[in-house]
Amino acid sequence: MKLAELILLAIKVSIIFSVFAIGLRVSWGDVTFLLKRPGLPRR
Repeated sequence: MKLAELILLAIKVSIIFSVFAIGLRVSWGDVTFLLKRPGLPRR
């Protein structure tokens, strides 16, 4: 792998872990709120 490919891979992995970490803070109340209002995430 070239250096540029390694940097790109590191950025992608970092984004995935960031999204996962943010997702862990979601409570069941948040999930049910969105399930009751299915059009809300599409806005």
